[in-house]
Amino acid sequence: MTNGEMNYGIALEEFLNAATKLQNIADLQGSPALRNLCNAMEVGTYEVVVYNNAQDEAKDVGNTLRLFSSPQTDFSADPLVIRKPTGSGKVMVCRIIPLKGHGEWSTETQARIRMFLDLLRTFDTRNRQDKLIERLTYYDRVMDIPNLSFFLRQLGILAGQNRLTSFGACFFDFVHFGIVNAQLGRERGDEIMMEFVKTLQGKLGPGEYICRIGGDNFAALFRKEHLPMVQSFLKGTPIVYDKSTGEKMLVETRAGYYMPDGELKVPQSVMERISVAHSIAKNEAKKRVIFYDEELGERRVFRRQLEAAFPAALQNKEFVVYYQLKVHLDSRKPAGAEALCRWFRDGEILLPEVFLSVLESGKNICKLDFYVLEQVCRDIRKWLDEGRSVVPVAVNLSGRHLGNLDLSDHLIEVIDRYQVPHELIEFEVTEGIRDRNAPALAQLIKELREAGIGVAADHFGVGYSSVTLFCATPWSELKLDPSMLPDSSVPDHVRKTVAGHVIGLSRDLGIRVVGEGIETEEQAEFLQSCGCTMGQGYLFDVPSPAEEFEQKLC
Repeated sequence: MTNGEMNYGIALEEFLNAATKLQNIADLQGSPALRNLCNAMEVGTYEVVVYNNAQDEAKDVGNTLRLFSSPQTDFSADPLVIRKPTGSGKVMVCRIIPLKGHGEWSTETQARIRMFLDLLRTFDTRNRQDKLIERLTYYDRVMDIPNLSFFLRQLGILAGQNRLTSFGACFFDFVHFGIVNAQLGRERGDEIMMEFVKTLQGKLGPGEYICRIGGDNFAALFRKEHLPMVQSFLKGTPIVYDKSTGEKMLVETRAGYYMPDGELKVPQSVMERISVAHSIAKNEAKKRVIFYDEELGERRVFRRQLEAAFPAALQNKEFVVYYQLKVHLDSRKPAGAEALCRWFRDGEILLPEVFLSVLESGKNICKLDFYVLEQVCRDIRKWLDEGRSVVPVAVNLSGRHLGNLDLSDHLIEVIDRYQVPHELIEFEVTEGIRDRNAPALAQLIKELREAGIGVAADHFGVGYSSVTLFCATPWSELKLDPSMLPDSSVPDHVRKTVAGHVIGLSRDLGIRVVGEGIETEEQAEFLQSCGCTMGQGYLFDVPSPAEEFEQKLC
């Protein structure tokens, strides 16, 4: 082996080791590894010209990158020109100029140079593939922003650098966005969501990210000093939805926050804690912002205990159905009833506000809804057989059912199994359900109404309840939320005007109205003055188990 061959072999090995760490070809510029390899091949200058297409190549309009150039280059010599089309339609032209005194390129030297160029293309292709894999792994394909995997990786990086305690995190989703999609269309709704997220990202600095978890759920990682700005933005920010007119829509979210402290050892715990805080903000609390703390952690343990206990509790019939009357406001005689649920656990009575949100986080709520429906049908059948004057009973229905395309058939099957007249069963759905999947809900209600079963819109008057609710869905009943009853925050004449219009519109559409949460005679008189004829609340009746409730039925 000659000295030249030995020098070439050493230089090539050095170059290969360096090339494995390349991010792109430009990183080779001026590198010792490239210089030594070019010297071993007697190359004086190596430059690459990249053309976007063959037309640009014909016009010689391209980007030139000189990777290596020696002062001993013989620019008077004829260069070795190698043209390499790429898979993307671009053309790469390499110009290799020898050192002074080199003479003509030997066949062996040309082969080495061509192998060198093939190596460059191989490493460049590998880097492109790595970047593609990185993109597919750590970025959301729809919105082109970081995803959950990126969020968790970034938490790990910060923890490894002992910088995690300098950052805050939050998990958020959009409030009432189903209404936005219903009014403006899904495509326009997605555009508004993307604009909102990218606007917030633009307010953050380097190393701070908004990541899409899935659907309309997002996580944010930000420096703690930016918490006030993030909170303010997520509370509600106007977003332009029609650029031709400049019209804006207020976009609001609910969020769970966690500010990591020095005790946190596992980065994944950050994601878990903001998820818990967000879940409580979404399902339990009246607030739209919840910060994780130790009390919240204890509540999480309690929630898990309830989830674990549910299957056995259902089998052991620990859930008991209670009934509360609806009455005619003028005569105070029974007009209907609502089925409510109590959980008798370890000698305690758990109210719905304690356990329903836990069950709503999964499919357990669906099992409970059918359990309650079956018990109600069983009770109604018994009362009918005893000759009692049975009133229609409303059963609550969770939005978790909406993915069940055969839901109406399953509900009707239970009712018919006990031979309960359809007009004696009604289902109540809340605003959260109405916002979740409007088309699926409208189809379900249509099928139930065609079967002679009533459906009520519960808690009307909170959040974004709107006139579109009347137009989109064939309701049989509308229940006014207690927030529409008189209190000191809003003058009575304002509430009376609003309630009067809602009641009047409902009456014109053949929808009966029930005022709920009535606790005083003044509230009952207020509703009557607005044209409401039915009411429900502790003023008239306290929820009671079936054996007590049936005594109220003549």
